[in-house]
Amino acid sequence: MFTYIDSGPPAPPTKAELTRERILQTALSLFRTNGYESTTLRQIAAESGSSLGLAYRYFSCKEEFVLAFYESLATEFIQEIPNLPKGKIAQRFTAAFNLKLVLVEPHNELIGVLLSAALNPASRIAVLGQASAGIRLRMQSAFSRLVSDSNDAPDAAASAALAKLLYIVHLALLYFRVNDRTPGGRATRELLAWIETTLSYLPMSYRLPFISDALLKDGFHLFVYPFEGRLVHEAMAALLSYRISRTTPISFSFAMNDYGFELLSDQPIPVDDTNVHELFTCDNLTADIQRSVNSAEMARRKFRDIGVIGGLIFQGYPGEHTKTRHLQSSASLLFNVFSEYDPDNLLIRQAYNEVMDQQMEEVRLRNMLGRIQHSRIVISWPRQLTPFCFPLKVDSMREDLSSEKLEDRVRKMQAQLKEPEVAGSGRPKGAGR
Repeated sequence: MFTYIDSGPPAPPTKAELTRERILQTALSLFRTNGYESTTLRQIAAESGSSLGLAYRYFSCKEEFVLAFYESLATEFIQEIPNLPKGKIAQRFTAAFNLKLVLVEPHNELIGVLLSAALNPASRIAVLGQASAGIRLRMQSAFSRLVSDSNDAPDAAASAALAKLLYIVHLALLYFRVNDRTPGGRATRELLAWIETTLSYLPMSYRLPFISDALLKDGFHLFVYPFEGRLVHEAMAALLSYRISRTTPISFSFAMNDYGFELLSDQPIPVDDTNVHELFTCDNLTADIQRSVNSAEMARRKFRDIGVIGGLIFQGYPGEHTKTRHLQSSASLLFNVFSEYDPDNLLIRQAYNEVMDQQMEEVRLRNMLGRIQHSRIVISWPRQLTPFCFPLKVDSMREDLSSEKLEDRVRKMQAQLKEPEVAGSGRPKGAGR
């Protein structure tokens, strides 16, 4: 059983609330005309028709007027967040900032007056100061809802980080708008449009590979940035190489680090929008991994330790340990016998499972490929090595036999990147397609 109580229309403001609002609006008006620093609490009380004691009852110092102004703008903005149109993060951020522009437009002159104090970390009305910490938390919660209610929201941890970033971006945009003197704030709206385009790629950076395809003097390079860690990238480089090689005869060498990997070939690498999702599919993942690397040899090495623990391999009597090569030979013999005559043997399966889980990071690799299938992959053709490409290229050079020092070879690469463009070509020598 429950009782429904109709609260009816909101109660009219009390006399105290009206008095407080009158004093607040008088203070903001005086700040606008006389300046923030020049206005005193006594002037505010006299102009509002109140006694100084009454003004002190509602506002103990001049800074509290500005904090109340911040609070009112934040409250109006937060109340409208649930009404934002559904869509992607970039679109919802643009709608939210346009809403913020509507709210602050009548107060542009006042915000300009307060700006120097608002940006001063030592000021009590600093936007990022201690006194306004509660307002910032409420605003960040609003941006968290903006992100989480979007169609392309990332996971919880990424959403929280993205919400903080969007809150900071919106503060920077507000500062830009206050100083924008173009007709109708045209420069601000152009900047907002550019930010919307940029933000459309932000959620992907948490879960998508970004692919750069470049032609350098030593061949064709494919740089992929899944940001999943070195072990996953090593497995993924071998997997991608194998899957590409099924479509066309091609050879690869590859390098990897914690945020991406590079494939190098002496011929164009056939990766584009028409086949990229097929290359990153989860279908036949285990079989493709086993074909792309020598998983049997990896499992053979794992089997030695498993066989010792399982009691299959005798390590010798105390003080008379068997040599390592003899242990490996015994383990290899047992591995070959089991593989041929008892392929479902538990110890054999355990060896392969340890290879897939510990060396190939199959679970993380499968989860990443699953996310990619529901996401957009960005493919670019840079004119030269990008900041992400350069470390991968340097890592690949470590594997080459050369009498030159690595530092000297890196300097050569830097000099090549600074070479003037080839006349009429519109691109640097050796740059990407």
